[in-house]
Amino acid sequence: MKQTVCLLVLSLALLTRPATAQLGMGGQPHPSAALDLKATDKAFYPPRLTSAQRVAIASPQPGAMVFDTDKGRLYLHDGQNWYPLPLSALGTIPLVDRLASDGTNGNSFGRSVAIDGNYAVIGAYGFLSGQGKAYVFVRTGNAWTEQAILTLPNGAAYDSFGGSVALSGDYLLVGASDKDVNGNTDQGAAYLYQRSGVGWSFIRRITDDSPTYTFNGGSVGISNGSFIISGSGFQGGKGKVAFGTVDSF
Repeated sequence: MKQTVCLLVLSLALLTRPATAQLGMGGQPHPSAALDLKATDKAFYPPRLTSAQRVAIASPQPGAMVFDTDKGRLYLHDGQNWYPLPLSALGTIPLVDRLASDGTNGNSFGRSVAIDGNYAVIGAYGFLSGQGKAYVFVRTGNAWTEQAILTLPNGAAYDSFGGSVALSGDYLLVGASDKDVNGNTDQGAAYLYQRSGVGWSFIRRITDDSPTYTFNGGSVGISNGSFIISGSGFQGGKGKVAFGTVDSF
């Protein structure tokens, strides 16, 4: 009852004052303050929410702030994402979580990751009964947002697209180590994409002369936007890598 009365008094005070007025509680407000709470033996408590309750807030505005009781720290919203406010020294600030927009159990989102400049690619080879997907995120300011979802051209279950990823400049590689190629079971391949503006277009499939069950594309790499390496860990029982450029395959 006492809390209800206090909230009512505060609401009436705010509603009956001019729009440019200030409100001080416990003393005279500072000239720069719209609301100034003064106390020497009491704390200010922002809304205390679980992580699930926090992310369920509909359309939070930039500057929204809550205390996450699961994480044990304050979170600030920048208009796109929630960010934990650092409570510790550099090097111990918690990471900002990201999830697939269409994720479900068993998708293996995050099984492979790569980052270059303002772009990141995340592999999720468990999607679509093992066909797999790859997700491109782009950074704007301090926010990472999902830009594109890539799927395997002519994909099939258990291709493992997204089991490996690599990114450099406007090009990215996605491995599909269990892809059947030209009748060779699990020969594997890598898939090259190129960015144009905000879109990513499939360029070509990268394969070599690996036979059945060599799992080419189990690991991939790309450097300087042109040099490519793709690994076949089971080639001849010893393994093999293939070097090339984005134009050589």
